[in-house]
Amino acid sequence: MYEDVLGGCPHLRQGVCDDCDRAGGADALVATEAAPLQALGRVTVIAPDGDLILGTDVHEVCIDGKEGEEKALSLAQTAPVIVTTTDWSVIPLENLVSQSDRIIAAVHSAAEAETALTVLERGTAGICLVTDDPAEIIATAALVRAITPPV
Repeated sequence: MYEDVLGGCPHLRQGVCDDCDRAGGADALVATEAAPLQALGRVTVIAPDGDLILGTDVHEVCIDGKEGEEKALSLAQTAPVIVTTTDWSVIPLENLVSQSDRIIAAVHSAAEAETALTVLERGTAGICLVTDDPAEIIATAALVRAITPPV
């Protein structure tokens, strides 16, 4: 589902990790295969063979109706859930955030990240940035640093 995060080519995988490092880091990268990213040793990898296993440690749900929303909320009882949808106006992110603190929104830009992280004043538990654009990675990381309180 998130293969385009890595662009499908080894040199871009290195580039994505470098961009994340320059931007202030990422908690994890979602991939279809963990080994190339684990070899870099810089970040947690979410993949079928990763540090965190898709379908066990982290779930992903495409929401296209009430059934998908219910599935995401059910899975969020035990693990984080990355949610995507074609139309947030049909299935509002607010519905998910108001019922769970394990919702991670798949976003494609810093603007979408800001919406996800500030919805209902508390925001989603996180974002999954789906891009291979270095400028978007850097802009989104700067936004996250600006709106996230220091730990």
